[in-house]
Amino acid sequence: MFEGLKRETNRDKFLQNKIIFLNDMGYKESTCENLYRMFKNYIHDFELSYNKDLMNFKRSELENIIVSLATFSIRTKANVISLIRGYVGYWIDRGAINNNINFVELINRELMEEVNEVRLKSKYISLDDTYRIVYKALSSSDVNEMDCLIVIMARYGLSYKEIISIEKEDIKNGYINVRKNTKVVKRIKIDNRFMNLLSEASSLKEFTSGNKVYKYERSNKVARYIEDRPFRYGALRKCIFKVMSSQDKDITLADLNKSYIYDKVLEIYNKKGFLIANDFKEVVKANIIGSGSSTYSPYVKEFLKMFPKVEYRSK
Repeated sequence: MFEGLKRETNRDKFLQNKIIFLNDMGYKESTCENLYRMFKNYIHDFELSYNKDLMNFKRSELENIIVSLATFSIRTKANVISLIRGYVGYWIDRGAINNNINFVELINRELMEEVNEVRLKSKYISLDDTYRIVYKALSSSDVNEMDCLIVIMARYGLSYKEIISIEKEDIKNGYINVRKNTKVVKRIKIDNRFMNLLSEASSLKEFTSGNKVYKYERSNKVARYIEDRPFRYGALRKCIFKVMSSQDKDITLADLNKSYIYDKVLEIYNKKGFLIANDFKEVVKANIIGSGSSTYSPYVKEFLKMFPKVEYRSK
């Protein structure tokens, strides 16, 4: 076991198999830890959803992982594909897979691009559709108003750090005021649907997960978590996964954030009738605090694939 993961508890059978694989590969400790986190960040939720180990995934299920990576980075996608290929090959060599087929090898580049484009268009979700999903999700025994509130906050373009830091006093006169230190750096317009959901979520004192009952922290934060525990990124991501998977939707925190960005871009397009690179640059700069000057470029490429009929003037 590598040192950095010895403190991790409640590791399920899927993650145990990843530990066996990484230990046998002979990588240095830092590499093992990075690859393990890659398994957890990009693959483990799918294993929980399908209730089976990655080694037993069908070709279509592997395609779902490949095209659903919550990242713009081609390098990250290539690294995850390589990791999956190596992991499945490892268990084939040890006789753990009956058909001895490494399905990753059958997914050619053209097919990946084709599937990626189809799935990409499904990653945009309107605010109204997001509300419809959370209302339906509330009928699931595993989903409550706090989970749904977090989904809506993400759809309003709020990042993980912003979601867990916003307090009730930051919501005034129909706006969420996002602060950096004490200064308001952006304002997001909300409606009565949000306020009603906030009221219902604020009244929750506990929730059930599995066979355990957990108390919510007593604080002035809008998005609350388990008492005496930090609200980590993975926990917030699971709230969103729980809501979306209950409705058979494959929408992530990144997808919700980007949908808000694309709404703002569409507002500009509806006024002007065309778009230029600076439109994306200004929207990203206004809504993603601390974004660099080149951060907008991936949004242009993805947006034009999602909305191919929009006129974009490159010069």
